Amino acid sequence: FYLGDFYGDGSVISTAEDLKKWDDALRAYIQEDSTHFGEAFRPIIRKDGSVLETQKGVSYGFGWSLRNEPPMDKIYAHNGGHPGFTTNYYRYPDKNMVLVICRNVEQKVSFRPYLQALRALLPTLIDNKYGSVSNLKSTFSLDTSILFDQERNRFIPIAIYKPQQFNKSKIVIFNHGYGQNKGGDYLAYSYLTEKLAAKGYFVVSIQHELSTDSLLPLTGIPQIVRRPFWERGADNILFVINELKKTNPDLDFKHITLIGHSNGGDMTALFPQKYPNIVDKIITLDNRRMALPKSKSVKVYSLRSSDQLADEGVLPTEEEQKRYKMTITKLPNTIHNNMDDNANAEQRNEITNFILSCPEIG
Repeated sequence: FYLGDFYGDGSVISTAEDLKKWDDALRAYIQEDSTHFGEAFRPIIRKDGSVLETQKGVSYGFGWSLRNEPPMDKIYAHNGGHPGFTTNYYRYPDKNMVLVICRNVEQKVSFRPYLQALRALLPTLIDNKYGSVSNLKSTFSLDTSILFDQERNRFIPIAIYKPQQFNKSKIVIFNHGYGQNKGGDYLAYSYLTEKLAAKGYFVVSIQHELSTDSLLPLTGIPQIVRRPFWERGADNILFVINELKKTNPDLDFKHITLIGHSNGGDMTALFPQKYPNIVDKIITLDNRRMALPKSKSVKVYSLRSSDQLADEGVLPTEEEQKRYKMTITKLPNTIHNNMDDNANAEQRNEITNFILSCPEIG
């Protein structure tokens, strides 16, 4: 396969290891000549004094894409590619870190899942704006995989957080909120999935949305137009559980907990109604559309945000809560959109403290 002649700008072939060495040399050179080289990392300024942006929040220096993105602060980046491969290069000067991603695919590929994965690992690498976080990484491992449901002809990406010792471990299946089919959402709740894995739970986070899926309907009656999406999510959950029985038969399948946020919470609420007697417990994080199951065969817990209301009939009455021993708790400081890794330290504590206080979770 002819890849053409390689020379000059845009035609340099390298490896992640060599680019790391190049970054080390670049950092050393910048320290020696910060006055002149610093111009490369200053954005282009128009005559009217405004910053020229290539897209919202992203400017350009001399050969570098420039942005500020918490919790990493400054990011200097660039990408490149050729038929057969694609590369993205991210420098984090304030954290003394570099991320190099090499893939054997061509352009127009989303790197968002990789950036989400990096963000998921940040609390174990640095002290960021959320405060100092203890290093939990040594207590579990994170693996990603893609399952294939042949019967439905569907790929199911998953992230598996394995504790060091997971024989007979209880299982937690996590289901993310709506992400507009961009991908990477199964890695966007790391503060919670990592905490549970560090506590000894075998955690599987499912990527429910694929780029080829239809977008979630935003008009019409949600309980009607979104029901097929929740049904598909419930089928994904069932498939993952059945696969775990094949690959990890020693896990504790009598104690499976489903956790889901928003649209993933609606899937979580539907699952025990569609497939009874499989999961022991469900915990929804502000699901707003699908009614919670009213049954003594599954333990039901729900965290409610401080800014959004559920549709009528979604939450049980006080009488039903007592009858079915359901627990509904409103969080005073957590809004609906801050239940993923956007949550600050106080919000993360509210959520994790509630979940860990649930019987057989803490």
